[in-house]
Amino acid sequence: MRKQLFITSALSIAAVSFILSSCGGSSSSSSESMLFGKVPAIAAELNTQSEELKAKLGASESESDAKAVFEKYEKIYAEAREKAEKAAQEWSGSTLALENTDELTVKTPVTVQFKDFFSKGDIDPRYDLAGEVVAAKDIPLEGKDALAFNDGTMTPLSVDLIGLDAEGNEVISHQVGSIARTSTGEGTAVITAGTPVNINAHNLTMSDSKAAEYAKIKSLKLAIRYLK
Repeated sequence: MRKQLFITSALSIAAVSFILSSCGGSSSSSSESMLFGKVPAIAAELNTQSEELKAKLGASESESDAKAVFEKYEKIYAEAREKAEKAAQEWSGSTLALENTDELTVKTPVTVQFKDFFSKGDIDPRYDLAGEVVAAKDIPLEGKDALAFNDGTMTPLSVDLIGLDAEGNEVISHQVGSIARTSTGEGTAVITAGTPVNINAHNLTMSDSKAAEYAKIKSLKLAIRYLK
C-alpha cells in the first residue's frame, strides 16, 4: 500500500484528506509467506483498514470528522510500520526454498539479509541476496536475446525471482539478478553452462500494493527474463 497524503482547500478552511492506493484484502498478521515472512500479512491488514477509512472519509460531513479519520490512519500506519520493521528483521537470514529448473541450478542456498525499507511512507522492506546459482546447461539465444553492441559486447539478461501458486501459476515476480551472455556470431549468442547468476544485481524489495498476493505463494524459482 502506498501512503499518499494531500491537503485540499474547501471554502475558508483546508480539509484534511488522503488517498491510499492499495489492493485491499485481509490477512492475519501472524500469517507467514514464503517471501518476506510476516510482513505481507501486516501490510495486507493495513490495506484493508485503509480502505475502510477511505469510506469513512468519503462520508465525512465536517473538517473535524475528516481530521479524525486522518489521525486514525496515522495511528494504524505507525503501529503497522513498527510491526513490519520487527517482522522484516525476523525474516532476515532466511533461506529461500528455491527449486532447480532446466536452465538454472542452485549450487549453494540463497539467503536474504535485511537492508532497509525502500521508502518512509510504505511498508516495503528490501533485502540483499547471497548464494550461488549457475546456468544448468548451454542456452542458445536468438533474436533480441542475441543482439550485441557494435563492439560485440552484450549486456546481461535479467533473472527474476518468481512466486508460484499451488497450480504452478506465477503469482508475483521480482527482478533480483542477472546472467552474462556471449555472442557466438551474427544474430546468435549463448549463456554457457556454469555461468554464475549475479544473484544480488537488484535488491529484493516487497511490493506492499500487492501484499495479499504473497499469501498465495507455494513455491519459488529463479528464471531468466528473455527479451523476445
